[in-house]
Amino acid sequence: MKATGLLQARLAPRPTDVQCWLGQGALYRQCQHPCGRWIKALGEADVAMNHTVESKNKALVLEAFDTLFNKRDYAAAERFWSPQYIQHSAHIAPGREGLFDLIKSLPPTLKYEPGTIVGEGDFVIVHGRFSNFGLPVNWIAADIVRIKDGVLVEHWDVIQDEATQEQSKSGQPMFGRKFATYASAQ
Repeated sequence: MKATGLLQARLAPRPTDVQCWLGQGALYRQCQHPCGRWIKALGEADVAMNHTVESKNKALVLEAFDTLFNKRDYAAAERFWSPQYIQHSAHIAPGREGLFDLIKSLPPTLKYEPGTIVGEGDFVIVHGRFSNFGLPVNWIAADIVRIKDGVLVEHWDVIQDEATQEQSKSGQPMFGRKFATYASAQ
């Protein structure tokens, strides 16, 4: 074998010959294999790496939301939100301080329940329920956050009042498996 910046490995000619270019221990995409085995393996590694990043991002968002909304630990929550946090919600003042000030203004009975969560790349979407925050109805929200360098840097949301069984035209609860019940009918 000959090393010239990249290490070239050649196998004896036969139907399953492989010509791979190796550098710093990594298999480059120029790898050629008639059956596609090496190329497929590299693709699966890329997919696995993305799943790992997306899993970490989803776990980060769940921990951040629980820390701020349920535990109300503002000092700990600061490590999850960027100081340059961009807020797109019509319900929240700009920046990290706007979000924290909103939560501080809500009753201590506020509860956040995460539901379905999906992640792709730097984005995470959580379908969740906010309850016991001073309004007569719960909010069901789809919170969309962008993550950069392990912190939440941007947020959008879609919010609607949670319907009761009587209000639901679909006959399905908006969150979880049970309908919301409220002390007084709307």
